[in-house]
Amino acid sequence: MKGSYGVFVAILILAAVGCRTSQPSIVIKEDPHRGFSKFIAGIEHFPYSMDKERQQSIMRNYPKLVPGLDEDDSRRLIGPPDCISREFDQKKQLVSIDWTYYFHRESPDLARRADEQLDVIFNPLRKIAWVVLQGKGKIDMRGHPLYGK
Repeated sequence: MKGSYGVFVAILILAAVGCRTSQPSIVIKEDPHRGFSKFIAGIEHFPYSMDKERQQSIMRNYPKLVPGLDEDDSRRLIGPPDCISREFDQKKQLVSIDWTYYFHRESPDLARRADEQLDVIFNPLRKIAWVVLQGKGKIDMRGHPLYGK
């Protein structure tokens, strides 16, 4: 009896701790013109690969994407993204803007290890906070997701 009471108390404590969260809820909204759904709908077949010339242009200018660079300069360097999403907190205040460039995508649903993409995350001041290049089992990051908040 004592053992089962201890397990019951442990479950109650875990449930109470699990219900408490220190992170605010984030709401992600797709851009109506450049959202993920529109990007996926525009692909005729999978796996998808970006045009080689566009990919080379992006990679040539990728080293110039540094924290603090604004959206306009970023767009001039690497062109418009495939997808744009915005994150808002519980107070509906902008938290970040995410531009995604898909070099290679295996399927329309879940991300796969073979997928290759560049994410450029802007802070609410529309300056680069974080740049993440991932693919082929590797990842390269600069900046920090909380930069400039």
